Amino acid sequence: MTFPGNGLRAVFSLRGRIGRARYIAYRSAVLLAFGLVFIGFSLLTGVLPPGWRLFMGILILLATVSALVFYTLPAVRRAHDFNASGWLALLSLIPLLNLAFWFIPGTAGSNRHGDAPPANSRLLVVSAVLLPLLVFLLFLYFAWMGVMSYQWASTGRGATAEQAPASAEPPGEDH
Repeated sequence: MTFPGNGLRAVFSLRGRIGRARYIAYRSAVLLAFGLVFIGFSLLTGVLPPGWRLFMGILILLATVSALVFYTLPAVRRAHDFNASGWLALLSLIPLLNLAFWFIPGTAGSNRHGDAPPANSRLLVVSAVLLPLLVFLLFLYFAWMGVMSYQWASTGRGATAEQAPASAEPPGEDH
């Protein structure tokens, strides 16, 4: 997805500045994209023969490094927007501290990192609102699925007939 004033090449650049809405939209899009990649890898790892697990582990490691790089790139340009060094972007990898990048206002006009970011389009503003909401809802969904899966397995409903504990009463009879 490209937004007015920024081509796809500018999305992956370390130069220049981006405002808060563009930063939120880019980072949320990266989270969604790599979240889908990791879900796909998890599903593949579960169905592949054991000999492929090392290959999948290496692939997951490469995807993790890529995700960290692509997740950090917008933070560098966001730090430039409030006239800070791009190295400050490393702080955006710390949970909750990264929210500071959402709220620190950018420098008005030009600064040492370039001209002010372009104005936000309506699509960009909508993306900056809806993408984080979608990321949050997906997080809640998968957390709920994990809890339900744990509860299901811990109650023995996930056990096979050989693994299930023998009960004194046949199923379906109430006394």
